[in-house]
Amino acid sequence: MQRVTTIVTVLIASLTAIGSASAQTFHLEDSLQDGSTSGYLVGGEFTPSGWTVTNRTNRADRIYWILPRLVSGYVQFTVSNITQDNLDRNDHDIFAMYEGGFGLETTDDPIDYDPELRLNNSRAILRVFGRKATDPAGAALQGQQELALRMCSGGSPGHSEPCPCGDSLLEELRGGDTAWNGSPQVIRIEWGAGVTRYARNGIDVFEIPWDGFSFGPHELHISFGTPRPLSVDTASMPTGAVFSDLIVEGLEGAEQGCGGPFAPDGGVDAGGLDAQGDGGGILPPPPPPPRGDGGTSDALPGFGAATGSEGCACGMAGPAEEQNPISLLAFFLVVFVRFNRGANA
Repeated sequence: MQRVTTIVTVLIASLTAIGSASAQTFHLEDSLQDGSTSGYLVGGEFTPSGWTVTNRTNRADRIYWILPRLVSGYVQFTVSNITQDNLDRNDHDIFAMYEGGFGLETTDDPIDYDPELRLNNSRAILRVFGRKATDPAGAALQGQQELALRMCSGGSPGHSEPCPCGDSLLEELRGGDTAWNGSPQVIRIEWGAGVTRYARNGIDVFEIPWDGFSFGPHELHISFGTPRPLSVDTASMPTGAVFSDLIVEGLEGAEQGCGGPFAPDGGVDAGGLDAQGDGGGILPPPPPPPRGDGGTSDALPGFGAATGSEGCACGMAGPAEEQNPISLLAFFLVVFVRFNRGANA
């Protein structure tokens, strides 16, 4: 009997490992220093140092990338030449991640700010306050950063007010080192395991918990800059800022719905729910994002990359060897039966 129990335990552990190994991982690198990008360009210009903000597009220069649905991971990049001189507006959105699916943003049609980004169901915006910014009490915010997070599992059309699920998260944290002297700053945004975290030069600045919510947009997009300056006169990208060395790593997972994450084959309609309205098969939460020192990329175990053109290493990497779970199950069942016979002999 003890031998049978041991075999059953090994069988369960093996099948669990098989399921874990089948998760898709993603890695992307874009140096922005060779005159090109793997993203989609909206203004600015390339220099040997990286992509440089010129603000010839009404202060709303941007680059955006269309990614797989990464339920956990990190984005890391370097930005330089930000000083108190070019922080000349109230606020400057230097980074955003958001729901870009359901036609909100395509390769030739960038997302609009209001309501598509402002009320986006899955957005995180990193903002740097300028010389003219004050809080509601009139205190100066110059140089401080703000991480603005909004989460709602509402599905299509990707933005909503109020959240159709009846429960949403809106959190904004301000603070951080107010010194901006033009030197290279390594910015890192992490998400997963119920938390979104912002770090600058390897030092954690903000951490926003979102226990009870599921992150899994229909289509994840990231962006340097946002379209907010096109709608808000007091917003701008910092003219002359230089962005380089983008790294993205993450784990793909299920799309979110009001009932929680659902399996890809769960009968999903355009509204993000299955026919029963419960979001399909509920999946376990994703693992926490990889941690690093903020200055270098610590690749996740098992992560790989396909080397693309123009210096970009990007693509999805699955498990090193694709295994058929049914075949492996049959194999272990045969082993189980044989050992069981031996035990009863």
